[in-house]
Parts: sequence; structure tokens; C-alpha cells
Amino acid sequence: MTEKEFHAARRMFAAHKGTVLVAPAGVPYTHREWFGDVFRGNTTLTDVWISEAVRGYVLGDRLVAYKGENFAHWVEHADVVAALAVMDALYLGEIQTVGLGARYAPGVQPWPARTEMSKAEYRSAVAARKLDS
Repeated sequence: MTEKEFHAARRMFAAHKGTVLVAPAGVPYTHREWFGDVFRGNTTLTDVWISEAVRGYVLGDRLVAYKGENFAHWVEHADVVAALAVMDALYLGEIQTVGLGARYAPGVQPWPARTEMSKAEYRSAVAARKLDS
């Protein structure tokens, strides 16, 4: 799968301080391009959401969330939980796996998550506060 095919196949989301944004299906943009549209060219807001928001995508039965320019796995779990609730409702409960972070892999789309677990394991770990924000 090419990068453009990946971008069109996945469904983007972003969550920040309790607000969850979901891109329309099939939008072949990067998050930065999408935020440019959402925030009507306001580069300051776009930069804030790129650096501070949890963002990610759903592809198949997998939700992947990350933060910042380096696609870090150090995320605010309250925002991931909020995004998971919205995306899981949108996908009728079909999300089975949660990935955190992404590791650059040349020529590979999508990039592998830094850590991955079942949705139930993720929710359990968050509830037990076993994951650091």
C-alpha cells in the first residue's frame, strides 16, 4: 500500500482536552492538511493540535493513536479513551486492537505501532492506571 492509498483507506481522528474531531471517510490528507481545512488555514491552531492533541486513525479493526511530530506513544489516555468511544461507536464496536505511537518504517504503510494491545487490555490498563500519560 502506498502512503496515498493508506491515507485514503484510514479514517483520521484527533482528540484534545475532551474534544474529538473525526475526518470524513476517504480523505487522503495528512493530519496537518486536514487541520489546515478544519481551522481554515490558522497555522497556530494547526501547530497546537499537531503538537498537543492525540491524533491517529482507524484502519480495519485497529485504532492507532499518537502525539506530536515524532508520533510518540506518550499520549493523554483520557483523550485516547474519548476518541476510542467515538470511533468505536462509529465502527459499531468492530475496533479490536489499540496501538500507541508509530515507528517510521521506510516503504511500509501503515507504520507499525510502538505498542499494541487488545481494546479490552487497553481499557483495563487505563482503568487500573497502569499506563503513564
